[in-house]
Amino acid sequence: MPLSEVDNETTREMSMLLPISSKILKIYMESTTRAVERAISKEMPRNFGLMFDGWSCMTEHYVGLFGVYWNESVRKQPLLALAPLESGDQSAKSHRDFLEGVVGIYDQSVTSVRFLVRDNCNTNRATTTQLGVPLVGCASHRLNLATGRFLSLVHALLLHKNRLELARHTDLAPLRPNAKRWSSTYDMLERYARIREDIKRIDVVFTLLPTTAQHQRIEGVLADLRVLHSVSLKIQKDVITMASVRVLFDSLNERYPCTKDHPHASSKIVHSPAFKAALAKIQQQKSLTAAEAKSVRLLRLDDEVSVRPAKRAREAQDFATEVLPRAAKEATVSVGTLRTTGHYARYHRPATRASCKLIMTPQRASLLPVSFEMLAFLKVNRSYWDVNIVAGLCVQEGAQGD
Repeated sequence: MPLSEVDNETTREMSMLLPISSKILKIYMESTTRAVERAISKEMPRNFGLMFDGWSCMTEHYVGLFGVYWNESVRKQPLLALAPLESGDQSAKSHRDFLEGVVGIYDQSVTSVRFLVRDNCNTNRATTTQLGVPLVGCASHRLNLATGRFLSLVHALLLHKNRLELARHTDLAPLRPNAKRWSSTYDMLERYARIREDIKRIDVVFTLLPTTAQHQRIEGVLADLRVLHSVSLKIQKDVITMASVRVLFDSLNERYPCTKDHPHASSKIVHSPAFKAALAKIQQQKSLTAAEAKSVRLLRLDDEVSVRPAKRAREAQDFATEVLPRAAKEATVSVGTLRTTGHYARYHRPATRASCKLIMTPQRASLLPVSFEMLAFLKVNRSYWDVNIVAGLCVQEGAQGD
């Protein structure tokens, strides 16, 4: 519903709450937003990382910026801002200016930023270079590029179908590939394998079915895509580490040499290879080279605190699950040596975009960017405020009004 819904008399009659105008509602939203900003500013350390992502809605391009740091042995990743770029362009300079303006709100400087987390596109690489910090690129982005390379070597698979006739034999219908998502090809072939026997019953398309040799090839491609799909799912888990990602990518390089251009540790798309290699080695408690040690020197903390990896639930065995136990034993990570969460390269991105779409509904299409930012900010940072804080702010606003 739009914010103006609180002004509707019918809505007020159906609510047990005291009536409030949309104007007063926005005042309280703004006060709560400022209170959350103060709470985040108070807990942010002098060294932290930034993770950002873009989201386009109609004519506006919003940039969401997250802080990444540890506070009292707990990883924090609050949303710092979600706003459109003021200049309207999406250049590296505009992104840098945006970052500088946002961290300034929290009494911080870009000189305190120790790393950026984003995908590996040229704009993000240029922004990182201008800031003089390492970039932890998105592992899923690199895997998608590698999978695209793999699929380019496989001839296009066309599935002919007759949906009306097929519906008499099965509830499943063939899927079409999505040009933007390789997983759609995997889903398409999985669906083909499941409904192939039902397709044989349809005389109209029986002659169009792949031959036995073609079917065997499809089964082979499907088996390879199952491997890539298992890796894709594994690297999106919250408990995944950069060391585990490195093991998975190295295993893919061995199994599919054609994909090594992107997952390889020294790939051209990797902005800060020494930094990423250092993080993986620290998680495996391996010795660092001089260049690797230099790349993470600013992440060192004085306090020695141990953070043990979370226990994993037992999962069905697949390629990724079988490969990871071959990695070096995940020993305790010494926080005195390093504490960073750079391996969480993309995992808030889908949730953030989904939250934005839930907020910016067609009924709120006319919502001002500042109101949209406050709604998204308060929704994502829900742990920083509660009813008691809002009640206290209402009392303060009422006292000031008197």
